[in-house]
Amino acid sequence: SKISRLLLVALFLVALFVGLYLGVQRSEITSQNNHVELAVDYNDLKLLSAVTGSSPDQILKQLEGLGIVSIGVVEEKLDDAVTLGELYFASGSGIIRNSSMSPLFSSLVKKGMISPEKSYIYSANSVVRKRVITNLQTFLSKEKIKTIGKDIIQVDCGESYLRDKGIGFSEVTIRYLGKMGFNVIPRIGNNYAYDFNEKVKTLKGFRVVVFDGEEILGAPDNLQDVAKGLKKEEVKYGLLEIVKQEGDKKLKSKMG
Repeated sequence: SKISRLLLVALFLVALFVGLYLGVQRSEITSQNNHVELAVDYNDLKLLSAVTGSSPDQILKQLEGLGIVSIGVVEEKLDDAVTLGELYFASGSGIIRNSSMSPLFSSLVKKGMISPEKSYIYSANSVVRKRVITNLQTFLSKEKIKTIGKDIIQVDCGESYLRDKGIGFSEVTIRYLGKMGFNVIPRIGNNYAYDFNEKVKTLKGFRVVVFDGEEILGAPDNLQDVAKGLKKEEVKYGLLEIVKQEGDKKLKSKMG
């Protein structure tokens, strides 16, 4: 019908103008930066693997053939590390209620060494423990963190407070992607509990960072500290094309 044809023309014109606008935006961003890089998010890759039935190895080889050289890896949370088998994490009250299920904690409960209001992280891997402690110290004072024996970290706060904070990047994931020939781009989210100077230090050794979520780390009021820290650690700031994150232009300006 005539109405249908007019509607299709209108939709075509809208799509055309949107395409032109995005093209101009992309051209401006590209012209302002001397390095443009295509990267794939690791969580998206794992989702694609689950949906298609292809192994991560197969997908990574396909991406390599398409010229993709970098994989973005979102910072781990404690629950992620539990899923990977890197550590065990529980509240003191939960451990006390279920002490019979774990010989490791059972003796500590009997000795009265487990406090119900505190949280506990167990890992037999010293590298993982060191990484977790380093990242806990980006939002907690050292006095609130101590080790019991050599394998258990006691944290003087409730487990709900810890769940949304980052604990760094899985050594297993970084090693795997490196072995497959990819650069790893760390992706960390903003959290007002962080000491931003300390958080940036955890990025030492990485080439570039792309922030995760709707805000740049340190937005809106601490971007100066973040920029200073990134420069000191020689980590470049990866500005996302088209996608808007609060503080992106300000940090870009401060990074030069």
